[in-house]
Formats: sequence, structure tokens, C-alpha cells
Amino acid sequence: CEARDAVDRFYTKVAEEDLLRVEGLQTLRQDLLEQALEYYRRFLKQRGSDPDFGSDAAVVQGNVASILADVGDPAEALVAAEQATKVFESMQAANSTDPRITGRLAGALAVQAVVLDRLDRTHEALDMHVRSLELHESLPMGSPERSAAESRRLWSARGAFEARLGRLEE
Repeated sequence: CEARDAVDRFYTKVAEEDLLRVEGLQTLRQDLLEQALEYYRRFLKQRGSDPDFGSDAAVVQGNVASILADVGDPAEALVAAEQATKVFESMQAANSTDPRITGRLAGALAVQAVVLDRLDRTHEALDMHVRSLELHESLPMGSPERSAAESRRLWSARGAFEARLGRLEE
């Protein structure tokens, strides 16, 4: 769907743009993310239960979780992240060799880990994050699903979780 692709590009740009995180632009960033969230919620309401959109719905659910983790209710974000994870786990069980599914499952688990940490459930967050990291590292080197930037981000996040748990030596 062209509209969803456009919103996905918009959401990704807003979510990743460091300039929108500086003082004075945070409200604009939040407004832009909330607009993407509104679209994604409409998409899920209209097509979330349509089996032809299973993977798309799970990706959108993961985006909803990421937005809510960033600018919304962490408890609601956790529900969305768990739903996305569940769909990708069942998809991986059916086709464990597809790196796109494995990459998406790794991403959903990483979002779930961030949300668990925000809910002060850091031990669970670390467990979830380790699963995400292991899946990511199992992807073929050089594949689009296994970028060096994402590997660095995941290892850095693991270090942050370990540090919060007082495990600096790990």
C-alpha cells in the first residue's frame, strides 16, 4: 500500500532524526510521531485482523509500540510490542529460514526490551534484548537485515542494560 509506505518513510525519518531531539524541537517531534501513530492505529483497525496483511499488521504494531515507548504510555507500548512479537514468532515457526522474518522478530523483541526497561523491569528487558541480539547475530553477514549500525546499537543497548543491573564487568 503506497500510503502506508509513505507513512513508514515519514515515521522512520522522524524517529531517527537527531535534530528533532534537540531542545525546542521535541514538541514538534512528538506531534509528528503522534500523527504517524494515528495513521497506524487506523490501519490496524481497518486491516489488523485481515490475514492478507498479517506481516504488515505486525510491522505496524511494532511501529505503534516504538512510538508509544517514545512518546506514549509504556504499558500500552508493551501490549503492542508483545502482539507484534507473537505474530513474528508464529511466522518464524512456519518459515524459520526467511531472514526478513528473523530480522523483524529481532526488532520486535528489541522494542519489547526497551519498553520493559522503561517499566523498570530491566531483568526481563535484558533477557528479551539478549534474544533479540542472538537472532540479529544469526542473520547472514552482509544481508540487509543485519546492518553493522544495528549490531552496534544492539550491543550498546545490551551494555546499558547490564550497567543498569550493576554488571559493569559484563
